[in-house]
Amino acid sequence: MDILSRLTPLAEPGYRAFNQKMIPTRCEILGVRAPHIEVLAREVLAGDFREFLESAPDDVLEVLFLKAAAVGGGKMELSERFERVLSFLPKIDNWAVCDALLGWIKPGPVERASWFAFLSPLFDDGREFFARFAAVMMIRFSNPDWIAPALSALARVRQPGYYARMGAAWALSHLYVDFPKEVEALLRSNALEPWIHNKAIQKVVESHRVDEAEKLALKSLKRRGR
Repeated sequence: MDILSRLTPLAEPGYRAFNQKMIPTRCEILGVRAPHIEVLAREVLAGDFREFLESAPDDVLEVLFLKAAAVGGGKMELSERFERVLSFLPKIDNWAVCDALLGWIKPGPVERASWFAFLSPLFDDGREFFARFAAVMMIRFSNPDWIAPALSALARVRQPGYYARMGAAWALSHLYVDFPKEVEALLRSNALEPWIHNKAIQKVVESHRVDEAEKLALKSLKRRGR
């Protein structure tokens, strides 16, 4: 597949300008909207996605979206997926591609233990998008059996980059919807990095899925002077 010849006619200058403001990246941005990316992703997955991963360029944002689909959604053994995720993470320099990869990965119950073991070293990783990927993947662990280890792992994130910290806060706000008592207990423990602590509260307060009484209680847990 000559992917650039497929993407270029779908590009919109206005959408390109919008994404240039929203997605800081070293990559070229064509300006192709998500529905077109979804169609092409399904085509990549139906074909030789391994060859696509090897041959397609790594310096175009929309191509990286498609590679995220191949890495996260291609039919392969879990061991191969882990290898391909580790090979793909160094290519990520923005939140959009990182979160696109998350969107294609949905571990089933029997895979969660293996995924958690794979992700565990990444929470302490000094690379911003390695840590962000591990953090946002905890959204997939919103489960009674996994909420405790997921929260403990998020408390380990100390990578100073904005997107790593925001990923942890975003994951915590998602987990709060299903497990408010557990997330509140973590906030009360002051175990989180202070910026992540306060940003997680902010993201929960902004949610339409949390009632006003809970929001008011959480606001009182904000850490001052940080």
